[in-house]
Amino acid sequence: MARVLALGCACPLSGEKPSTAPVGNERLMSAATAAADSLGMKVRCWRFMARGNSAGLEVNCSATDSAEKVAQQWQGLRAALLRPATVLIYHMENHYCLIFAAREWRVAGGYSGNRQ
Repeated sequence: MARVLALGCACPLSGEKPSTAPVGNERLMSAATAAADSLGMKVRCWRFMARGNSAGLEVNCSATDSAEKVAQQWQGLRAALLRPATVLIYHMENHYCLIFAAREWRVAGGYSGNRQ
């Protein structure tokens, strides 16, 4: 967090209407790397998945992806989570979520219909 604060992001994170917009993925990855370095740990940070067609990502997503493509994307995410000593940070709207595991199940019927 000190690294993020040093990058000039404290005010938007602590105001009346906090926003993570000024932080961005690059600053978050820089802060994670700096924190690991300060502890003598080695980490590798990269952008794993995003919307659109960005170069260098393991998984690209689109709202128009086919069911087969979505299944491939899910398998890619599962494979990443199964790697030893791996965590993902999911950048949601206005906050980040640490993801370190996944669970999948299928439920048929009920009031809400079929779920996957």
